[in-house]
Amino acid sequence: MAEVSHTYDESTPLLAIGQRSPRESRKRWLVLFISSLLILGADLGVTISSTPQLEIFEEILCHNYYGSHDGPAGTMIDERLCKSAEVQTELALINGWKDTWDLVPGIALSLPYGVLSDHWGRRPVFMLSLLGIMLGELWVRIVCFFPNVFSLRLVWLSALPKIIGGGDRVAASMAMVMIADLFSEEERATALFRLFTFVLISEILGMPISAYLMRFTPWLPFNLGLGIAMVSSLFVFCIPETLTDAKEKMRQSSTPAVNEEDAVLEESSKDATVLQAILHRARRLQEALGFIWSDAAIVISLFGLFISPLVRLMTPVLLQYASKKFDWNLAQASLLLSLRGGFSLGNYVILMPALSSWITTHLRMPAQWKDLRLAQANVLLSIVGLFIVFLAGSPATLMTGLVFVALGFGFPIVCWSFVTSRVPADHVGTLYAAGSVMTAFGGIVMLPAVTYAFRFGLHLGNAWLGLPFLLAALLYFLVFVAFLFIRLEKRVDINEAGVHVGELSLQEHLEDSS
Repeated sequence: MAEVSHTYDESTPLLAIGQRSPRESRKRWLVLFISSLLILGADLGVTISSTPQLEIFEEILCHNYYGSHDGPAGTMIDERLCKSAEVQTELALINGWKDTWDLVPGIALSLPYGVLSDHWGRRPVFMLSLLGIMLGELWVRIVCFFPNVFSLRLVWLSALPKIIGGGDRVAASMAMVMIADLFSEEERATALFRLFTFVLISEILGMPISAYLMRFTPWLPFNLGLGIAMVSSLFVFCIPETLTDAKEKMRQSSTPAVNEEDAVLEESSKDATVLQAILHRARRLQEALGFIWSDAAIVISLFGLFISPLVRLMTPVLLQYASKKFDWNLAQASLLLSLRGGFSLGNYVILMPALSSWITTHLRMPAQWKDLRLAQANVLLSIVGLFIVFLAGSPATLMTGLVFVALGFGFPIVCWSFVTSRVPADHVGTLYAAGSVMTAFGGIVMLPAVTYAFRFGLHLGNAWLGLPFLLAALLYFLVFVAFLFIRLEKRVDINEAGVHVGELSLQEHLEDSS
């Protein structure tokens, strides 16, 4: 065997490009592990406390409406009184606007806190976000514990403490950014997918726990959820800072786009003030948006992302709908969320990856076509499921509809994958910023619409209680029709050998396959 000689000098790196030292490998898995614990703890706490919170709101409104102010808010009353149209209407209004206002800090402050994370580091911003979230949750409990002192509508002010850190959206962004700082492009999607899976796990585990504890008193899971979230948030003190890793990754990159971003990061961290850095980012965002809005496929995809949060944000309405229509208590209705979460998890872990692999391997369909068809299929499943939920005359029919809805939960993921493939690498960051803003604005617009649709359905009668789900089905139908107008043109590039390469149109793909 011929000997292979190796020559080294002082400029030779100790590790080959793409290789990581054991210390770096430990750090990235530690960040992923702690981020997963934070996500699991926070979402488990929210899941355990969300249904009891709704029941406590309901009880307070019952006491107020029927003039029964004897005893604390948790005193048991005839639950049938709480299902009156008047009580349910006010409950939907309070809960809907609370969720709407909670979205505002994240939209307004995402850019400033993003710049601050480049100045101070990711961990300090992460800590501030969790602090603001916990203070907001404490305020909700103060209002509920003193219903004779505070109007229940004052829970809307829980959004104000989230100005500290930007709330849930900024916290989630920090977790994803820290993972992006450490993981390569090839590993990033898998790492983020593992992180997101814990949201579904918390939903599957949290709802049965909440339902069981609510048999004693709703205050027990209501406060337990906050306790779990507060204890798990302490893990943020153990997470390593990753800003230096992000800067090192940029310095090692040789692409112009990354070098430009490196310059921006250095400017943000050293020479520029926070305000100057924000204005610089805003100018770059405006320039890049010109390219994004020029592609009809991207615009349609952003419209889809605008509508996409609707199903998840309708969870409180789903609980009210099932409780009112089938005369269930909220603890029983909450078990529907575990059913939905279980099928969603199976969809993410088994069905979608297997289907994607089969389409790629056996149909040899180009990536963009695969993502487009999967997005259309997910939207169609959501439409069918939402319409079944609207028409549900029995618990079995309702569960069937929720299964279809759960199978359509993959739409945002494949939509993101599709739209990312439409832009150059140096515009991906801007694309994600635009998509995140569209998703958040979608929540702000859709939540009041769903709330008032439910109120209108209550006044129309029992047959129209599912009006919000009919509205959601119609909106998803608009998304489906819009996606039918996407035309993927042949994109031609020149590779290093001078050969034309690119995505084939569907007709060319079918001709080549035959």
